Amino acid sequence: MAPKQASRSAPKARTFEETVIAELKKLSIEPQSSQQTSEGNLLITTKEKMALYFDSKKDPVSQVKTLQTVLAKARIESKKIRRVDFRFENTVIEF
Repeated sequence: MAPKQASRSAPKARTFEETVIAELKKLSIEPQSSQQTSEGNLLITTKEKMALYFDSKKDPVSQVKTLQTVLAKARIESKKIRRVDFRFENTVIEF
């Protein structure tokens, strides 16, 4: 009997939502819920009750990197963020 060969399947491409959630978890941000908005974008609510709106037409990794910068600045300034919205040309931050 011939030995079995390992099957080579192409890695499954992650969806926009899966990519965003994976990147958030790298920052130790735990999503509580996620939903698609009527415009097709992504709204994630964190366990800390922060609302994060991601633009599905923009790179998810760069949006999360920008979020990391925003969170670091807020920590330095001792501010609590309620909402971050990447759907516009300039990121909207609500404290």
